[in-house]
Amino acid sequence: MGAAEGMNPKKIRTIDMVFAVLITACGAIFFLIVTRAMNGESQSAWLVPFFSATIFAALLSIFAVTVGVKKLISPIVFIAFLPSIIFTPTLGHIVVVIVMVFVAMYGLLTMRYTLFNLLMIDMKTIVRSGIFYVGFAMVCVVTSQYYFLLKGNENYVFDANEHIKIINVLTDMVIKKSNVENITLDTMTVDNFLLLIIRDVYTKENKNAGVSVEDQGMIVRWAGSMGIAIEKVQNNIEAQAIEDIKSGISEKIGREVRGDELASCVISELISMQLQHLIMSNDFLFDHRAEFFTAIFFLIVLSLATIGKFFAVIFSRFGFMLLREFKFINIVKSQRDAEMIAL
Repeated sequence: MGAAEGMNPKKIRTIDMVFAVLITACGAIFFLIVTRAMNGESQSAWLVPFFSATIFAALLSIFAVTVGVKKLISPIVFIAFLPSIIFTPTLGHIVVVIVMVFVAMYGLLTMRYTLFNLLMIDMKTIVRSGIFYVGFAMVCVVTSQYYFLLKGNENYVFDANEHIKIINVLTDMVIKKSNVENITLDTMTVDNFLLLIIRDVYTKENKNAGVSVEDQGMIVRWAGSMGIAIEKVQNNIEAQAIEDIKSGISEKIGREVRGDELASCVISELISMQLQHLIMSNDFLFDHRAEFFTAIFFLIVLSLATIGKFFAVIFSRFGFMLLREFKFINIVKSQRDAEMIAL
């Protein structure tokens, strides 16, 4: 006897249909948002796709647990992933989607198997048992879509705006440790950004009160890889140091950096120019630039998915709690036989 036996079959069929519609709609919206972000049509390159993905995964997880007929899982998962094929109708991508549908199904069936083998229903344990496979399937489908988008555009130029959110870690670290309020990477100018780094890392008065030695080293290595000789500012006054650094950046990106531009735009442009130079100067990387950029994209999306799994578990537990609260499902206790080894 399973834990689902406490549910009303008639209501479960209704819930099944409701979740089928919700999952289909959420899948279509998710892949539409992802496609728009890849084409540069979305202003939120990461945040909106991230949360739409977690909600999508949470709905799939709840559906796997509450569905009355297990055979419904397979077609609903396929229909949910179908929009990705519609937006990127290439043979290679179709193969990837089909394979990943089976991976996602395995994850959802694992959740269901866990459900029927628990003495007490615990959504955290249930969802965590299979969410990795669901998340990995979504990451691979999105990455495949990204790859075939690049392959279909031979003149593709790397746009670091898609990856600029990673720089937020560096910027937020500097801002927080400089006690500057109401400033973000989206509003900070180049002059302000460089001034924060100089004061926090290289001004002697603040050197011991600001950034740790490890963080200082990270900033130096990052700046050095971008061609910014930031270690030379120690013996300069702040204003002259900022001008020297801006001159170095100007040489790298091929235009004058005034200082009143947004830091995010200049950093994005600097990264783009560095990567383009790397690709253009290496025949192997140039011939495999789509694979190179896709590998970077995959690692970023995979790291975000690791965080997303945490939110998917939370959303799943919250959704399941609402279903119980509004009496769409009921939990009852039942007895079942179990085999034991007699010694």
